[in-house]
Amino acid sequence: MKLSLSVILSAAGGDLVLGEPSIIKYSFNTDTRAILPGEIFIALKGANFDGAQFAHDAFEKGAAGIIASALPQGTNIPDGRFYIKVENAEKALGDLAAYMRRQSKAKVMIVMGSAGKTTSKEMISLCFSPALNLLCTHGNLNNLIGVPLTLFRLEPQTQMVVAEIGMNTSGEIRHLSEITNPDYLVVTNIGRAHIGMFGSQAELIRAKAEVFDEIRPECLLILNADCPRMPRFLSYVRHAHQKITYGIERDAEVMAKRIQPLEHQGYRFDVFIHGEKAAHVSLPVFGRHNIYNALAAAASAFALGLDVKAACAELENFKPAWMRSAVYEKKGIRIISDCYNANPDSVALALRSLVDEGKNRRLFIVLGDMLELGEDAQQFHREVGRVAAELRPAMLLTFGEIAHFISDEASRSGIKANHLQSHDDICRLLLKNLREGDTLLIKGSRMMKLETVTEKILKTLSGNKETLGE
Repeated sequence: MKLSLSVILSAAGGDLVLGEPSIIKYSFNTDTRAILPGEIFIALKGANFDGAQFAHDAFEKGAAGIIASALPQGTNIPDGRFYIKVENAEKALGDLAAYMRRQSKAKVMIVMGSAGKTTSKEMISLCFSPALNLLCTHGNLNNLIGVPLTLFRLEPQTQMVVAEIGMNTSGEIRHLSEITNPDYLVVTNIGRAHIGMFGSQAELIRAKAEVFDEIRPECLLILNADCPRMPRFLSYVRHAHQKITYGIERDAEVMAKRIQPLEHQGYRFDVFIHGEKAAHVSLPVFGRHNIYNALAAAASAFALGLDVKAACAELENFKPAWMRSAVYEKKGIRIISDCYNANPDSVALALRSLVDEGKNRRLFIVLGDMLELGEDAQQFHREVGRVAAELRPAMLLTFGEIAHFISDEASRSGIKANHLQSHDDICRLLLKNLREGDTLLIKGSRMMKLETVTEKILKTLSGNKETLGE
């Protein structure tokens, strides 16, 4: 979408310090390391960085101009380039994205929730892609920077945008809803992720419910009927939105029935819509929780009036995003690596999915800290320890500053559980005990970097000698 500087000035609410208003530009970037000639550099400013410090680099790489709240003294603006001064560059970024969204004829679907956002978004996109000219969020760029960058990729031919939105603070969901102005809202679940940043479950739910402050009455809601906190979330609805529900346990418009584990990994099940079989799904992904993500995709296809059977057939080709439910087989040992994020609900779901591994496989479990849980962190870790103990694993290992509460609680049930101090310690103990036919689950919050354990184990089992520190 091409924009003149006069339009950019109006949308971003800035002042043209240098440049010609008639110049036509259409591409934006916030990273000078990736900027291309002719793009506009938006110099974001945070607590520990100021993008304006890289204005010279941006111009050196051919940036057509810069949008910033201020430039360092002595910054040289080359001939033919421009500088737009704004009060807040991040707000300008969002305002520009909101303008581009308003100018587009594309429909917008936003995906939010405490867990499963990225996987649901990827499954929805996979189901939509054969039928629609689609734009979707790259990875999990779901914040006040990532979502605008997604909308900047809008083209005249775009028919549908599938954008993931997330939050770290109150007000963020409201602003993202305002920017995206969605036609469809998918809510995967309301859990306890990041609860420590909001003080209580009630405050977390209220912050998520700020989405209802901005969405239009015409926005259709696609909701997980099995989520126990959904009624509280929906108590904040402002309009009589149309709704489509999906689930497994409770009655819903879209349901999964006849669920069976696949031989190697994943599940087969039938999708029923209003009581009638609409599709059969073979989902080659670990974790019973991923059935809900697939149902979100099926419900979304139904909401758009797409061929649900054809859409669900695409799920057979689904591959998880980086470090999410990745499954490896080495020397008869199954390794499930889910190291991108962890909260009490997602860890419990992953653990309970191990039941589907079969009674003849010994279970080994590695769990790291679950972060951002606030003053109840100990309680939440102990809760996970009790869930792990129910599985009677051959070995439970924990890692981090507070994950010892998991192993402490599991030990009370007679489980062999150890809290270790390094990735190498974990690898050594696992490699001494793992054998053909075993299953290993590795899961923790991103900062635990437990993917390192996965990599070391895989290298060693592949015959590449791995040096482990003392």
